[in-house]
Amino acid sequence: MLSQELTGLGELYSSTAPQKEICPAPIFELSNVQRNRRLADMQNFGGAQHFSGDDMDRNILLPEDDPQAANRTLSLSTSTAELPSLFSGSVSYPVMVGQNALTVHGVYQSNSFNVDEFRFGGEYVYRKQFALRLGYKATSSSSDIFGLTYGLGVQIPLGTAKMDVDYAGQSVSDFFNDVQHLGLTFRF
Repeated sequence: MLSQELTGLGELYSSTAPQKEICPAPIFELSNVQRNRRLADMQNFGGAQHFSGDDMDRNILLPEDDPQAANRTLSLSTSTAELPSLFSGSVSYPVMVGQNALTVHGVYQSNSFNVDEFRFGGEYVYRKQFALRLGYKATSSSSDIFGLTYGLGVQIPLGTAKMDVDYAGQSVSDFFNDVQHLGLTFRF
């Protein structure tokens, strides 16, 4: 049943500064726990952040003050900053299941300070041992330098353990060569 597979909405608050008054940054996530997949999440939405409190006050004697005068308390003020909110939703569909499998994926990501992104991809697994992956990111920005992603993987049995070797690449236009990644995972 779907309600048994999905976790509820939860909140996680984070504060990253030593000041005493901080606006929390909530994160909500909806996931499919049994398949370890994220369906949707929202991060950093809510009111703007503003720092204040005793840590922002300084008790000093200014050079132009009378040396016998009492110290002055200066309070620093900060401007209000909007949090960079993010919403993403994803879908994955197993086209083929079994010894050989094909899965397609789609992700939509909306950023408050950047263009929205659509990501599409697929993975073909042969004999549960070899994987071939292909993906693409589409945006409305003409200055986006990243495009096609590609990769492959192999699972090597080592007695009772397994070793995964994964290679991934991403095409980069104009400035640099493609980005290359190599991963090595041991499973005991």
